[in-house]
Amino acid sequence: MMTNNFHTHTFRCLHAYGTEREYALEALCNGMEQLGFSDHAPFPDHDFGYRMPYSELGEYLSAIDRLRPEFDGRVKLFKGLEIEFHQKYIDYYKYLLEELELDYLALGEHMYFGSDGELKNIVLASSSDDCLEYAENVCRAVETGYFRFVAHPDIMFINSFDIDKNIEEACRMITDCAAKNDMILELNANG
Repeated sequence: MMTNNFHTHTFRCLHAYGTEREYALEALCNGMEQLGFSDHAPFPDHDFGYRMPYSELGEYLSAIDRLRPEFDGRVKLFKGLEIEFHQKYIDYYKYLLEELELDYLALGEHMYFGSDGELKNIVLASSSDDCLEYAENVCRAVETGYFRFVAHPDIMFINSFDIDKNIEEACRMITDCAAKNDMILELNANG
């Protein structure tokens, strides 16, 4: 039985259903000990799609804070966000963790900047070459120390590429980097 989940999205991310309260109640009914909310993080200056609007960030965090006393001693609730890594947002990660007092950030690479400077989406990769760039970006993010775990590190398999040397190398890069940095890699059943 699963007793902990730190990858939970609410209706705010625009591709899930349910409120923070509904998820907390469901966790309680299913005997969970810990529930971490990690909606897709908004960015203050850009909408990367399928994530809560920046204007809802405060209410999202407040909703979790209001639930904590109600569920105290029954299900421990954590405030987090799933977020991509972009070097230009280092100060934003600090702000989320230090000023807004999030419990954690989960690295959820969907969008990343390729070596050509172009914004890419690993779910829409055009070749297994993109998987190498994806893995490089995951490793850069892990090495910053801002993230507690890597959400769906295997998201590149949502594409229909044959397993080739690029895919194998991308997997090796991610697992080696995670091991070196004592980083958790999530097992995700989606896709």
